[in-house]
Amino acid sequence: MAKKICLLSTSNLKHMTLSALYTDYMDKHNIDYDIIYIDKYQIDESHNASNAYKYELNIKKEWSFIRKWIHYWGFKRFATKILIENNYDFIIVWNEFTAFMFADVLKRNFAGKYCLNIRDYHHFNLFFVFNRLKKAIEPSAFTTVASDAFIPFLPKKDYLMIHSLNNRFLRELSPHTNLKPKDKPIKILYLGYMNFPQHAIKLIDELANDNRYILHFIGAGTEMIGEYIKDKKIQNVVQRGRFDPSETPNILKDVDIIYALYDVGNKFVDTAISIKLYYAIYLNIPIIVFKNTYMEKISHRLGIGFIIEKDNYYNVGNELYEWYHSLDIRTISKSRSEFLKSIKISHDMLEEKMNIHIK
Repeated sequence: MAKKICLLSTSNLKHMTLSALYTDYMDKHNIDYDIIYIDKYQIDESHNASNAYKYELNIKKEWSFIRKWIHYWGFKRFATKILIENNYDFIIVWNEFTAFMFADVLKRNFAGKYCLNIRDYHHFNLFFVFNRLKKAIEPSAFTTVASDAFIPFLPKKDYLMIHSLNNRFLRELSPHTNLKPKDKPIKILYLGYMNFPQHAIKLIDELANDNRYILHFIGAGTEMIGEYIKDKKIQNVVQRGRFDPSETPNILKDVDIIYALYDVGNKFVDTAISIKLYYAIYLNIPIIVFKNTYMEKISHRLGIGFIIEKDNYYNVGNELYEWYHSLDIRTISKSRSEFLKSIKISHDMLEEKMNIHIK
């Protein structure tokens, strides 16, 4: 008898592109599955699930934190009813907030019959958060992390580090075999939700109307950048708002450097491995990151990281230009090949777990 599988998430499907590691596996093996998720945008999203249970969430920015929290928590009542009625054989719990929300339900009703996916560091230092996550993590069949830098801050467990490379999205792209010639502008791209526009503004100020560069900022939250470059009459910066994830390969195909300046000094960003690192690795191109972050450590080891010290952008235009044109694409390619091997090993380890618990 076929197992009943469910993917449970507090995110819209478009923010779960890496769930393809699980859904592609199930599609490949003709395994039916359901999805229970929050819809924050009131949109229809494509999927291959047998059943999709959507909880529409319409939260206003001006609401208080408590009011927002109550509306979010309504998803727990909605989803718990479905989980219990359908009595799933295995549940894929997507992200740490979902694990936090459903910790008691999972431990009480599905111990050993679910896996957790920890995407980000979120207040693991708070006693209440740590202990509630511990309640979810300990009885899980297995728990994966998107960065091994999270592990020291989590409850003790034999975690699987799963690299966030989505082959389905990126296989349409080819790795670069050459750097941009000196007679053409270097294209720097930020792609995704913009959480820290203040750092982008500082880089824009330093590179404004420098014909050696063209900067693209694409994604929700970049609107203030659009207003800024219009007011300052900056001609070498392009801004665009929301995009559909399916556009990702087309947007990435002719980029020269990935922009990944988030922040420094809090564990949320200091420990994270951004998906943008995987864009750079896959495309065989450099990435701009902040000093004193885990992204610095990895990108430096791979020889693709241009490191900026927070709030120190002096002469960055000249330094970045000279550094970029000093790179050896063959050296980068060698590092890329080694890292891709480690990515494949992590994905193979996940597949072994799915063979046991899902197939």
